[in-house]
Amino acid sequence: MESLGSILGRLTSTPRRGRSSNDGAPMLATVNELSCAKCQGTGIVGTVKAGWEADGSWRTNDFGACPVCRPNAALERLIAYSELTPGYVFDTFEVRQGAKEAFGAAKDFTEGTSGNAGLTLVGQVGNGKTHLLQAIGWAMLARLYKVKYVYVPDLLEKLRGTYEAEAQESFAHVWDSYDRADVLLLDDLKDTPVPTPWARGHMERLIDKRYRSGELYVVATNLTRDAMVEVWGDRIADRVFDEGTGKVRLVYNLASSYRTGKK
Repeated sequence: MESLGSILGRLTSTPRRGRSSNDGAPMLATVNELSCAKCQGTGIVGTVKAGWEADGSWRTNDFGACPVCRPNAALERLIAYSELTPGYVFDTFEVRQGAKEAFGAAKDFTEGTSGNAGLTLVGQVGNGKTHLLQAIGWAMLARLYKVKYVYVPDLLEKLRGTYEAEAQESFAHVWDSYDRADVLLLDDLKDTPVPTPWARGHMERLIDKRYRSGELYVVATNLTRDAMVEVWGDRIADRVFDEGTGKVRLVYNLASSYRTGKK
């Protein structure tokens, strides 16, 4: 039986390069569906042989769950649900000057040694916030946490899309897919596109619930506190930049852009 570590090692290894991510770093290829040589991905081995024997006895089916891949089915579902990108793990993160504190804070959060349910990573575009966010996700997923990564503009677009006549999912279904995560990773709480009051209201609801209940979440942003107030409002800024209650750890990634080299 393939071990959990083996599966994650295979899925988190650096694959071929693809399009650029919103964080300025190369976007890595998506997770390929896991396959199994024993059952060819069906999850079942053996043959159907149920029927009456010549002596009148009933012959049972000679098949069952695949002993190789079925034990990993829960992990596969967690990976598919997470929307994490392979390759964005701690081992592949280049700890450049200015990024050491953010890297350490991300690992502390993963290991549960920081004592904070929330973590905010602040830094300029392209300096590795997305990589650290996803590295947290892969590390938590390895411990079988239900992790959900989302690029904030995409989340809002998905929610808006549920109001369209041809929508395949309800608002409640899409909302629940993010709200039920053990660890929610919110990438790029930024100023473009300019959020509407509707968008601000739903982000406030999502963040405030986790802030008050102690559910785990990480926010990545390139906004200062004043800019956050102006764009997203006082309440979200109060939660994201909380330095006084101990609920959130606020860390500034001061590294230069991995793309341009500029600070």
